[in-house]
Amino acid sequence: MVSLVEQYKTDGEFKNNGAAQSLLAQLDTVNHFEQSGEMEKTKHHMYNFRQLLENHKEQNLISDKAFGILDANAKYLLGKWN
Repeated sequence: MVSLVEQYKTDGEFKNNGAAQSLLAQLDTVNHFEQSGEMEKTKHHMYNFRQLLENHKEQNLISDKAFGILDANAKYLLGKWN
């Protein structure tokens, strides 16, 4: 998902760099806990990622295309981890 966010950032799918950076920071946290094997914390932070993503959409900081794909990927991962 990090590569998707980075690609969307390059493609101009975010209104500003701060929106993309906040998502990347949240994904770093998700990755940290996933690598540590702490799956409850991993899921918690992925839920936070989805909430942040939704906030960015409500504030028109992300394109509909990028939102849809990133949200679908987040939902998939959460389903996989449950």
